[in-house]
Amino acid sequence: MVKPSRAGCHEELSDGPRTRYSKRPVPTVLATSGLWRQDLWGMPETPAENVKVVARQILKTWWFWVGLAVIVWAGLLGVEKLARIQTGRFQAELSRTASNELARNIVTISNNIRAEVMQSVSNQLARELTDGRTDISNQIAAALQQPRIQTTIQSAVAQQASQMMLRSISPAVSNFQARLDRERAIAEAMVDSLTNVRPTNQAPLPAKEAAKPKPAATPTTPAGIAYDSESVTKVGSTYMVVVRFRKTGTDPLGVLQFAVGVYNQLAARIVGIDAGDAAIGVEKTIDTTGLEAALNFTCPDGAAPVVQVRLSGPTVLQFVCAALPEPVTVRAMTLH
Repeated sequence: MVKPSRAGCHEELSDGPRTRYSKRPVPTVLATSGLWRQDLWGMPETPAENVKVVARQILKTWWFWVGLAVIVWAGLLGVEKLARIQTGRFQAELSRTASNELARNIVTISNNIRAEVMQSVSNQLARELTDGRTDISNQIAAALQQPRIQTTIQSAVAQQASQMMLRSISPAVSNFQARLDRERAIAEAMVDSLTNVRPTNQAPLPAKEAAKPKPAATPTTPAGIAYDSESVTKVGSTYMVVVRFRKTGTDPLGVLQFAVGVYNQLAARIVGIDAGDAAIGVEKTIDTTGLEAALNFTCPDGAAPVVQVRLSGPTVLQFVCAALPEPVTVRAMTLH
């Protein structure tokens, strides 16, 4: 038999075992099979009153509340940690999504701005070029019409043409000039040999005549030619170039041998060559390519050497002669 105690729980009449957590005896009624009811399967059933009594007893113990507090505190920590993890993941995802969206928006905005700027600059540049093209052209034309600019351009063109002719003239001109130098040297040697030989049948001079002082010899200078003038006229579809030279020195000129070449980078070719009307013993040859020509003639005393060249079109000519101090370049480009 059990009876309710003053504490509200059932206690066994006999002394039973005691727990270390309570001075009160453990209700042994739970272990007594005679006080348990069995269900249809033979399992014991706890009366509802006993369950309530046990529950009230457990709720009065301190370890239950400590365990409950630990469980609740651990649950709160878990919830907080889970919430922190989820928050970090959400923030990372949100940041990545926002960064990607911001990058796309920035790229789109920059592309639009660049396209608008390029279009605006292109339109502005086109307007500036259209408005200023006429002014620039007029200014350039006015500047080129100034005599100082024209003189500078002509001198630069002449110098460039001379250099181009020296580089591009056919090697035959140089060979021809070397041949002229050799023939001139041979002729000078023959003249010297003839002047040094005294006739053997010449009678000796009388003593009186031999005693007379000889008149002073007139000083002589070697003969040569120099560039004087030129003219370019159009005859039909061809160009006639007339170059005039003047004599230098007191010695006779003798035979003049000219080598004429045209600039091989242009389409014009030599179609005819001749000397002036006063020339004697004219010999002329034209190369099959039309790039070179040779002209030999003797110029009488008092007459100026003249060379006439007929061209198929405008070009640049170069005249080489042993009597010239240096080659002469003529621009047969404009009519004058």
